Amino acid sequence: MSDSLGNYEPKDIPLQSGPGEGGVPVLLSPQEEQAAQRTISQYGFNMVASDKISMERNIKDTRPAE
Repeated sequence: MSDSLGNYEPKDIPLQSGPGEGGVPVLLSPQEEQAAQRTISQYGFNMVASDKISMERNIKDTRPAE
């Protein structure tokens, strides 16, 4: 049994790279931007950027240190 309190969350998360990793915005080409505008008007979200982002990405931890 561990002496730590709270949820167990590993401190050493392997770094990955790719669109959306670490909360970095996804950049689209002009052609992709046009397609993105169509999906936003049709579905209400940017499906082009969504399809580029990994479901297994790491996001920035914005919780307070305590």
